[in-house]
Amino acid sequence: MKAIKNYLYNLIYQILTILLPIVTIPYVSRTLGPDGLGSFALSNTYAQYFVLFGMIGLSIYSSREIAYVRDDESKLSKAFWEINFIRVITVGIAFILYMVLFGLILNSSNKIVYIMQSLVILSSLVDISWLFIGLEDFKRVIMKNIFVKLVGMVLIFCFVKHSSDVWLYALILGITQLVGQAIMWFEIPKSIIFIFPNTRNTVRHLKESIKMFLPQIAINIYTMLDKVILGAITNTAQVGLYDNSQRIIKLIITIVTTVATVTMPKMANFHKNKQYEEFQNYIYKSFSFVSFLAFPMTFGLIGVCKSFVPWFYGPGFEGIIPMFYIGSFLMITLGWSSILGIQVLLSIKREKQFTIAVSYGAAINIILNLILIKKFEGVGTTVSCVVAEFTGMFIMLFYLRDIINFRKLFKPVGKYFISSLVMCFPIWELSSYFNSTALNSFIIVLIGAILYLTMMIITRDAILIYALKLLKSRMRKSREAYGKQIDM
Repeated sequence: MKAIKNYLYNLIYQILTILLPIVTIPYVSRTLGPDGLGSFALSNTYAQYFVLFGMIGLSIYSSREIAYVRDDESKLSKAFWEINFIRVITVGIAFILYMVLFGLILNSSNKIVYIMQSLVILSSLVDISWLFIGLEDFKRVIMKNIFVKLVGMVLIFCFVKHSSDVWLYALILGITQLVGQAIMWFEIPKSIIFIFPNTRNTVRHLKESIKMFLPQIAINIYTMLDKVILGAITNTAQVGLYDNSQRIIKLIITIVTTVATVTMPKMANFHKNKQYEEFQNYIYKSFSFVSFLAFPMTFGLIGVCKSFVPWFYGPGFEGIIPMFYIGSFLMITLGWSSILGIQVLLSIKREKQFTIAVSYGAAINIILNLILIKKFEGVGTTVSCVVAEFTGMFIMLFYLRDIINFRKLFKPVGKYFISSLVMCFPIWELSSYFNSTALNSFIIVLIGAILYLTMMIITRDAILIYALKLLKSRMRKSREAYGKQIDM
């Protein structure tokens, strides 16, 4: 039960971090246009690179380290302040270098946009979400973050009015992110007391985080460098189209990949305590759950995007449709990789194997981008990304052959694939037949969900049965609690 609650809280948190720009896209895409959104995406990509090098692998390492020591209050306090000490130094240096390069040296008409993006780096400096991930405790920070995100959304609708307001859009998103991270400091558990960082332990944390840094560099090659290459070879409009297709896909896939983020600390704890049977069971259950969600999401997006894109983005974004057709398969491979890589390889400290897997994917991504972008533009970038992700995922499978029974792992996948494919055909036809409106898209999605769930009921899917039993149990407890209140 606790794992499910943590999943839901973390899911809300992860979605919030990208939901603000998604919800405002129908408005912003019409106001800023493909070029404006492309300028924002490109400048944000450069800022994210400075975050990447400033963090030096701390984002994943920190939550794992907290999971290892969370049962000892003294060690927990030490780890928290030692990791934060490293973060202030490394991210602080990254912030200074960014401001020198883009604030003083850069000579561009978009200079103010780049300066506004520096808030993204400051946000990572104060971010302590890794503490709550490691403690498996998200309830503390969710409600305040919801409020901050909603305020940011209102500000965008109120003040972003013209195509030249890209800098204002970046400013609002940056401030929203910074405030959202800063308020977490008011929710630190009282058991964490200030302990001056130990130099030896700080160096140890730094060395261990660098091991995590190498695979993160490779991962970010095909999450950020592809936009840089696309912008250099084509134009900012193509970057805007590609970036927005990726935003929708990654928002949807967050529902799936959150499983790995939540369960990684628990898996690390199982492995540390040599609870190997529980460790393996978690792998199979997580993989099945991810597949249960990822396949209908993939084929559902393919089926509905012809109805969805015109009303959601407005004129000038028609080129995003083929990117959805291809990019939707990222939901499957990113979902599987999150389990195999983050939940398993990193939790058992096989960072080297994880690094090799994503490095091969990164190399393929760069090669394919250079070959395909000139002719196919953003669609070529999408193809490169999908092929790269599947390559990395298959290499992870190879490295886990001593832990995982592949037959058991993939046993439920065929059912999810066939059911999703069957669902896709009718919603594809409906998407072509109906006019492009928000209501029609909602109806199509609802029909697709009903079709898929019906097939899951017919096949008596274990994931669905468990979810229904859990829902029934929660409803019964709520009725009992309500009955007691009436009796009183």
